[in-house]
Amino acid sequence: MSIPYTINAQVPPTFTCNNIQVNNTLTAMGSMETQSMTVNSTLTVMDDVSAQQDLKVEGSLYANGPAIFAGAVQIATLAGSGISQILSDNSGNLFKGPALPPTWPCIPAGLFWSLGGNNINALNNTIYQGMSDIGTCDQFDFILKANNINRQWIKPDGKIGFGIQNPGSTNGPEYQFHQGVARLSGMNTFGGPQIIFDGGAPSTNGDWGIEYLPISNTSVPGLNFWKPSGSFNSYNYLLFISDSGKVSVGAVTESSSAKFNVDGWNGDAERVKVNANRKAYSVMNKNTNQQNFVVYGNGKTRIGIKEPLPAGPHGDAMLAVDGKILAKEIFVNIHNSVWPDYVFNKDYHLMPLSEVKNNILEEKHLPGIPSAKEIEEIGISLGEMQRIQMEKIENLYLYIINQQHEIDELRTELNELKLGIKKNSNNSK
Repeated sequence: MSIPYTINAQVPPTFTCNNIQVNNTLTAMGSMETQSMTVNSTLTVMDDVSAQQDLKVEGSLYANGPAIFAGAVQIATLAGSGISQILSDNSGNLFKGPALPPTWPCIPAGLFWSLGGNNINALNNTIYQGMSDIGTCDQFDFILKANNINRQWIKPDGKIGFGIQNPGSTNGPEYQFHQGVARLSGMNTFGGPQIIFDGGAPSTNGDWGIEYLPISNTSVPGLNFWKPSGSFNSYNYLLFISDSGKVSVGAVTESSSAKFNVDGWNGDAERVKVNANRKAYSVMNKNTNQQNFVVYGNGKTRIGIKEPLPAGPHGDAMLAVDGKILAKEIFVNIHNSVWPDYVFNKDYHLMPLSEVKNNILEEKHLPGIPSAKEIEEIGISLGEMQRIQMEKIENLYLYIINQQHEIDELRTELNELKLGIKKNSNNSK
């Protein structure tokens, strides 16, 4: 059907035609069904419009009811003011943006939100909060690019990768930077650039903080780890790394020449936990790379001893020193040894001096005393040597007592002899 003029059709309930071409205006008060329709001016339908193939309107299109198109819909110009855009939901309903209905669905298979180039979206290149959020609504990544190169990936589970497509392997959200730098700068209310950590029930100022204090903000610039005010055990300088490389725990001690300083407050300063045969503490000479002081997990301490400890009977020594020891006092606690009080027991056998003499002549040392060769090879046990020496001293006292007893007896006999001689001399007169 070709109509070169205006037609007002009131043919209820339905106006059906295989082919309609109207050079001017077509108005239908009921429904219209057609295989193909071309209207050069205005098409007004008061009810339904159904086109099985093409619908082409050069002018305006007005439909009070649903419009159903099995083929393509081409619109040269949308009239009216504001944003010229028509949006459709899964059911084919049309909406005018950017004010979308609250039930607007996510359509993964729909058009891309980006139109290409530097556009943000189709709504006048503007993101409207709650109306035109950008991103994906399926299991695929949301990718941001710059200079046509993918730079940032937002994963469906919340992980974010900067310069890397697959950040981390943890179960929760994670941020990972690849071949890049995360930089914080500028001062704020609390001081220098910082990161605040909130726990499950965070305090007003956060639960933990990391802050860089520049020289303009403090006399000792550096990186400060602290517990903000209002958090549990809030305190400043729990850990501080100064610009000079010094590390302080519990306080800033820049005046100290030490690279590591600990203020234990009312508690212990340091605790190290390692396996028994591992080094808990080691001090090396920078010039020789020699370990001069080593403390092991089992408590064994080596000073000036090359590793490993020289073979010998003292490999189990808790303290080994290669060098002199200067002390005002040394206390030796003797265990598993009998102090020689037994020397004064009645059943104690005191070696006769003649046997002592023979032992000295044969062994070149006192009985029970290690030889010079033994001492050179295995050393001396101070506690045991003190016990042996005490035994020898007590033996000497016994020898002296016995000798004194013999002297007293000889003196008595001598006095008696003198007295007898004197009597005999007087009788002879």
